[in-house]
Amino acid sequence: MTSLTAVTTVEQLERDMWPDPGPDGTSLVRRCTELRRKPVAEFTIEDLRVMLGQRARMDNEL
Repeated sequence: MTSLTAVTTVEQLERDMWPDPGPDGTSLVRRCTELRRKPVAEFTIEDLRVMLGQRARMDNEL
């Protein structure tokens, strides 16, 4: 289990490293990839909104 610290990222928590989206990645894919690498302690309300919105959509697809 990964311990949550001030510098822990979503990638570290999930133990799932996403590749760079490349030039063909949509702005949303690029944003989510950036946020997965940003320390969770530094998330803004907008960052949380984006990530939670995408997680909800993914759960609905499964």
